[in-house]
Amino acid sequence: MLRECDYSQALLEQVNQAISDKTP
Repeated sequence: MLRECDYSQALLEQVNQAISDKTP
């Protein structure tokens, strides 16, 4: 079971990846 901290960290990683994908 994922902890809240691990979940938010994974979520942040996904967001950061999406942002870097959109930025040239």
